[in-house]
Amino acid sequence: MIGYYYCYERAVRRISLLNRKKHGEFLSRFFSSLIRIIYPCDIDCHAKIGENVRIPHATGIVIGYSAVIEDDVLIMSGVVIGSRFDHNGERGHATIKKGAMLGANCVILGRITVGEGAKIGAGAVVTKDVPPNATVVGVNKIIKTS
Repeated sequence: MIGYYYCYERAVRRISLLNRKKHGEFLSRFFSSLIRIIYPCDIDCHAKIGENVRIPHATGIVIGYSAVIEDDVLIMSGVVIGSRFDHNGERGHATIKKGAMLGANCVILGRITVGEGAKIGAGAVVTKDVPPNATVVGVNKIIKTS
């Protein structure tokens, strides 16, 4: 169930995307900044977010510009999908596949893929690819794959 908080943020984000296509970068950045002032989260207007992505509590969420989040993903509060430099010196954000669950305060860094149906535990730090239907806790520790 999506709360009013997320619905307002999502509406402002959609307006931001429409303005970027029609009027260019300035209004898009303006609306992104407005979201950061009104809501305590930072979701970049360039991130690709699928349908039915559930964010029950958007407090503290950071989603970077090149992140891809597919359909039916559950994102809890405090999740960070950030970038880091890879071995080639390039930056990038994660791709979160369909049906994944990201626990509270987990951090996903770099150009990695979180597999379909994977579960990332609360407070986990993920810097390597996660296979489908796996459960990750701690720092890159996979405890269960089905």
